[in-house]
Amino acid sequence: MKRIATFLILLAMSSVTLCAMPSQITFQGTLKQQGMPVNTPQNLTFSFVDGTGATISGTSPIPMANVQVTNGLFAVQLPIDPTIPWEQYTPYVRVSVGGQILTPDQPLNANLYALAAIPQGMIAMFATSCPTGWTRFSALDNNFPMGGATYGATGGASSHSHALAEGTQIYGASSSNTVGVTSHGGALGAFSGGGSSYIYPATDTTTSASNLPPYLTMIYCEKN
Repeated sequence: MKRIATFLILLAMSSVTLCAMPSQITFQGTLKQQGMPVNTPQNLTFSFVDGTGATISGTSPIPMANVQVTNGLFAVQLPIDPTIPWEQYTPYVRVSVGGQILTPDQPLNANLYALAAIPQGMIAMFATSCPTGWTRFSALDNNFPMGGATYGATGGASSHSHALAEGTQIYGASSSNTVGVTSHGGALGAFSGGGSSYIYPATDTTTSASNLPPYLTMIYCEKN
């Protein structure tokens, strides 16, 4: 029984995360027998192969029994394993009907291939836990990323203070208001200008203040 098939592939709209592989695709196609649209359920098997026709490592044939075909049209959901390095292949879907392999193999569309082409080691932000194929990147917890020629340099602090050198003159200060000084190296200093300024007699340090602007925490994940 000769069958001629024409296929279309559409990405499923569910289970898709930004910059991550979808967990399934919707595979739609048409099936004809002797030029006429098929209208009976069919046993279909789907396989993922590369451009040479070899099975993509880590995948297995997906059998589906009694797939409804109406006026030659059918649609199935095919699971996609996001841990497979799809970017290393030119992936195709091979379809067989009742054990008969249909030709040619159908290429996965460019959108899926672009989603698959996420390099290993890429760091991305998520609002939920890391998706399949990604691992929490805890090195960025409580830290901001900063560009550099190499990875791993650290620095900065979440707060800061200032040193007041001996002889520093603070306008508007008084002996009872030493502008947040936490350590004082000597006796109270002299006032000038009718008490409008204060001169520190020794090196002092101001209280600590935050460096942080308003922020929102995100979950950093690394592509396996």
